[in-house]
Amino acid sequence: MFSQRTNWQMEPNEISLKIADLKAQGKLFFDLTVSNPTQCQFEYPEEEILAALGDKRNLVYEPASQGLKSAREAVQNYYAARGINVPLQRIFLTASTSEGYSFLFRLLGNPKDTILFPEPSYPLFQFLVDINDLKMKTYQLDYTGSRWAVSANSMQAGIKENCCAIVLVNPNNPTGSLINVDDLAVVNAAARTAQSAIISDEVFLDYLFDGRIDYPSLAANTANLTFVLGGVSKALAMPQMKLSWIVINGPEREVDEAVSRLEVIADTYLSVNAPSQNALPSWMNIQKNIREQIVKRLEFNRKYLKEKVVAGSGIRMLNCDGGWYAVCRVEQPMDEDDLILRLLDEKGVFVHPGYFFDFQDEPCMIVSLLTPQTIFMQGINGIMEFLQ
Repeated sequence: MFSQRTNWQMEPNEISLKIADLKAQGKLFFDLTVSNPTQCQFEYPEEEILAALGDKRNLVYEPASQGLKSAREAVQNYYAARGINVPLQRIFLTASTSEGYSFLFRLLGNPKDTILFPEPSYPLFQFLVDINDLKMKTYQLDYTGSRWAVSANSMQAGIKENCCAIVLVNPNNPTGSLINVDDLAVVNAAARTAQSAIISDEVFLDYLFDGRIDYPSLAANTANLTFVLGGVSKALAMPQMKLSWIVINGPEREVDEAVSRLEVIADTYLSVNAPSQNALPSWMNIQKNIREQIVKRLEFNRKYLKEKVVAGSGIRMLNCDGGWYAVCRVEQPMDEDDLILRLLDEKGVFVHPGYFFDFQDEPCMIVSLLTPQTIFMQGINGIMEFLQ
């Protein structure tokens, strides 16, 4: 009755059952995994956000396969403010980044073709690949002592199996690593060899650490056919508004062909709602306000964590360039499931295990820097007490 593509392992693991039990009992715990910005105590300019939804144009259906011109102009201005010129005809709006991935997978891949993803990275990708009848292969991000780097050897190995696209997450979730010049050279060389496209997921690119103001987006990459994903879920911290975008760059002939084909795919669904599109130009005016609040939170929590995980503390924080997460490697040998469950039982602290993001080296913990500061500090203090 059901398709093989949805034959996933559905049973909850022991950690999920433990969390569900704690919530059912009404027991409080320090949740250091929160990633929903609307539940992280930020101050949203409510009147401006809601007023933009009252546009009378929302009462009229105006189908546009690439998205409404005014909304695409808002995206165009977003990149122009960061020094990147994006022609309007190369911008497509989607309801979410996940939908953007699906559109691109349909555009680029035939059934059983391979999509190459970074490892470690976000677990959603396997589901997206399965739904689109493709195969998932990974290339490694190696931690070389001070930074994460794309492994050229693993990427070359991965492109040998009918690879139609190479996915980058820039900055990566959860390592927080950016694609630098050396990494991009490796990726572009592999894409040319495989004659595959590049998909760069840049939803976290507004959140860089240490006061960085550069914007190393692949929206300016012309060496290969390149698709860049972004959206209001992270840029405006409003995931409930369901509006994302695809930006296309690369050799002109390939870009023109991609635009033509992608327009048919987008026109088939017409999934982006009118209220969010009409509101986007106004919403972009509040982006600075929201971003500054989030960056302040990220920097505070990151600094607090770095101060706590000094030498001899039993834990090491790996360097990151941006994003909403931090990776901590525990220096004592122990099973990750046991570590997470004991932290919950003994200190009331919940963190993600490393294997959730396909880390190969145990034990690792991934914490959300988006967590409200008081909760974050209490949770980190509990972890340090546990380890010591």
